[in-house]
This record gives sequence, structure tokens and C-alpha cells, in this order.
Amino acid sequence: MNRSLPLIFFLLWRWLEAAFAQSSFDSCEANNQACRRGTFDYALEQFYKKREGTADSWVERLESGMEMDVKGSTRLGESELLRLGAHIIGDAGAAQGDIFFATFDFDGTLVRYDPLKEEIVEELPLGTKGGHYFSAVASYNSSHLLLGTAALPGRLLTVQTSPMQHVSTLDLAAELGGVVALAVDGSSVIAILGRSPAHMMLLSATPSGQLTPMSTLLLSEDAEVASPASPHFLDRPRKLAYVATRAGCIHRISYGSGSLIRDDWGEICNSQVKVFFGMAVDSRSELAVVVGTMPYRQLLTVDLKSGAILGSLPLSMDVSYITNIFVVDPETPEGSAHAVIVAQSRKDIPTLLQLDLKRSDSASSWGLVAGGLCDEYSWTEGSRILYEGDSDIEVKVFPTRHYGCVWIPRGRQATGAVLDGRRLYVATERLRCTVCTIEETFFGTSTKFCIEEHEDYRAPAAVCGQEEHNTRQMVWERALSNEQLQHATNQLYGAVNASIISFMIGEIPSPGQIYATKLPSRAPRAIPGLLLGLGLVAIALRSGA
Repeated sequence: MNRSLPLIFFLLWRWLEAAFAQSSFDSCEANNQACRRGTFDYALEQFYKKREGTADSWVERLESGMEMDVKGSTRLGESELLRLGAHIIGDAGAAQGDIFFATFDFDGTLVRYDPLKEEIVEELPLGTKGGHYFSAVASYNSSHLLLGTAALPGRLLTVQTSPMQHVSTLDLAAELGGVVALAVDGSSVIAILGRSPAHMMLLSATPSGQLTPMSTLLLSEDAEVASPASPHFLDRPRKLAYVATRAGCIHRISYGSGSLIRDDWGEICNSQVKVFFGMAVDSRSELAVVVGTMPYRQLLTVDLKSGAILGSLPLSMDVSYITNIFVVDPETPEGSAHAVIVAQSRKDIPTLLQLDLKRSDSASSWGLVAGGLCDEYSWTEGSRILYEGDSDIEVKVFPTRHYGCVWIPRGRQATGAVLDGRRLYVATERLRCTVCTIEETFFGTSTKFCIEEHEDYRAPAAVCGQEEHNTRQMVWERALSNEQLQHATNQLYGAVNASIISFMIGEIPSPGQIYATKLPSRAPRAIPGLLLGLGLVAIALRSGA
């Protein structure tokens, strides 16, 4: 026999011993580290009694120890729970050093969010100034914000940001409807108004933010504008505004002469795709994106020179509920603009759909970024022990191990967003998620009720939400009165907690699929070196025979 065979066996044994020690489930406790809990631990009452910190502490601890890939678009982090009481809907926010959000509430409130501290540092209630149900916010010069309301009659409010104080309120005609979208170009303010038939309004603003209506244009007799819209509907170098309607039409309006007039092709309607909303424009490439929902949900790329549709991207279940559409320069080597769509996935996490406008017809031109983490778990299918024929001889079988994701943290519902350069701040509704550990049955029935529950935002068995009578509804309609919105939102009985999730926009991290930071499963994986070691042993045995 070959003299090197004992040495080979010894080295192989020591290598296997070290490898399995590293992957052992008990190694983390031996090293005084926090072991990750398996799914079944969440059903044990003892786990919750021993847990330290808040219900989010486990997720926060895991997240703080991860290395993030900042080369491409990625989720950066999440704020603590914010007790706003109402939703932040659509484009009701703007960036001006800090991030400002406005609430969809009868007593609408403007809040200043510090992205470094990840907390609200100042609030300005505006309900007594006519600030009811804010639907759009735009930054005007370096010290003022313009806020539009959703209810009839629509209003435009001017607020000074340092210090935060109300400047003025402009009442719009009731027949124009609430404000769908708001944008600023120098001293020109353009508002899209939502009562059918839809209108566009041009206003002039003084340095102090005082607004004066200049021109109003009826888009068409049957024009209806659907929310959410986009704050990026202006082509500022060419003084053009674009708006898409539910009839499948795109309107091109010039505002440079001090009045609103139709420009060039003016209006183009598509006979195959209907129900447009959320048109966002890139002035450099003269391209735009718009969402069409009939005959199926798709993201369309539009050539602004001719109004023709250049390509379409079907929207998957990961883009099931859209709240915002932006155009951003991610500073990629190609130098092309990207469309970023903020949505809610059927995975119960917020997601971003990123599309390269210059390569919109390519399969690698898009990618998804998860607003959560992939908590990886694994499972096997098939028997582990088989028997040879009718004998009692056992044959061990090692079935294939499959891996999947539990998406955490749970209970986050995207409602609106603000874009600040390459930073994106997504406002979410923070739902309460619980796991029931002790149940009892009603006497004489099989119906069970929970008598002990614990908050948890990681367990797959957690149930998120609250009683229906305490639920606050999101409303995108811009042609309702204050009383109707108060009833539709269930304002008198419903309340909302919130949090802000921040993203960095860069290159598309995983073209053609969803990207998320992964918490790998601790289940032992196949060790490629083991096969190599067994091969060496086989060669040694053959050579020594």
C-alpha cells in the first residue's frame, strides 16, 4: 500500500472536522454569539419571554451586522416607528436639505424628517389654514414649499421651511377638482387638477411664494387623470408639460409664453393600451414612461418627439401596487436616465422597479430592488431512509436541499416617496404583526381566540394588520369633498403608524430579477471540497492496491 495513504486520511479527517465544526448549529453558542432562531422557535412561548429589546430587535441586530453592496441600487435602512396618525400618499413630499412629508388628513400636517437622525424633528399642522388631505408637494426656491390638497375645492398652500410657518393659501375653483400633481420651473408653477374633465393650471409665484393664476387649459371633454401621477411631468429646457389620461391619451402642453397652449402633436391617443397614469419625463433623451393597465398592466416607454410608444414591460406581482414614478440619473457609466417605480410586492414588502430608458427593449434593462431582507430557509423533499426490497437493510438517502426566502421585516406597506438626488425615501404604513402563542376555544364551539400574543416582524406565522373598524383607508380620488374623504378614509376611527425606508439608486444590481440582501440559512450546505477529498482518497487507494 502507498505510504502516503495514512497521511492523506489524517489530513482529510482534520479538514472535515474543521469544516463541520464551522457549519455546526452549536458553534455560535460555543463562541458566545447569538444563534439565529429556526421557524418553529417562534411558536414557543418561552422564546418571547426570553427575548430582549423590542419586537424589531432581532431584525435590527441582523441588519446592523450585514455588509451592503452600494455599487448598485440597494436598501440602506429604516427609521424607527413614526406615530403620524395618517398616511403619506403618493408625491406628498419634497427634498430641501431635509426631507418634508405632508399627511393625508383633514388636519394635514407638514413634517420635517432628518435623514441622518432618521426621525421627525419638526411638525407644522395646517388644518386651520385650509390644509386638508395633502396630495402633492413641490419645492419652490430654497426656502419655500408648495402644497396641494386633494379635496374639493382644491387649494395651494405656501409654507416657509426655515423656520416652518404658513405663508399663504390659494383657493381654486371647485369645478377644477383636487390637485393630482404639482411641479415648479423658476417662477412658473404647473398644477394638474383631477375633477373630470381634467384641467391643467399655470400660476406665477413671487419670491415669497405668493401665487397668481395665469392660465387654465381643459385637456379634453372626456379627459380623466388617474392618481398616482409623477412630479417629473415637465420638460423644463423646452418649456413643455405632459399628462396622461385614463382614455389612453397623452397631452403635450407648452407653458413658456405665459399661457397654456397645445404644442406640436398636442394630443395622441393609443387604441391598444388604455388607462394611463403616472407619466414621468426625461428631458435629456426626450423619453418618458407611463403605466398602462388595459388590457394588462405594463410600463410603456414613449418617444416625446412623436408621441409613439417604443416598448413595453409587463409588470409582475412584485409591482402590484404602484405609489410613485420617478426619473433619476443613477450616474452609471452609460450615462442614461433610469425610471424608478415605487410599489408594493405580493411578497408583502415594498419594491423598486428600475428601468434603463435607453435600453427599454432589452431583457437586461430592468431590475427589482427589495425593500426588505431575504431571511433564507431550507427544506428537503423525499424520504431520508429507504429499504432494499423486502429486507430490513436500510439505505440512507440524502435528498436535494431547497432554499427559499421569508421576506422581512413584515408589516410594511408602501404609500408614498420622495426622491433627493440618488437617495430615495419611501414612506410606509407600519402594520402591527403578531404571533399567537396561547389559544382558547369558545365554550361549545370550535372557534378559537387568542389570549396571549407577541409582536414579531420576522416569523412567517405572524399575522399583520388590525381590526377593520380601526383601519385607515388610502384614497387616490381627487374629486371628492372633505366630508366624503373623511368618510372614505375612516378618519374618525382609523390611525396609521409609519416608517421611512431609504434607498440608494445606482446601477441595476440584478438585471431581470429581484435583488435583496440575504441572511443565509445556517443549514449545512453541500461541501464541494468533500467530493474532491473523496476523489483523492479513491485515487490513493487505487494507486496503492
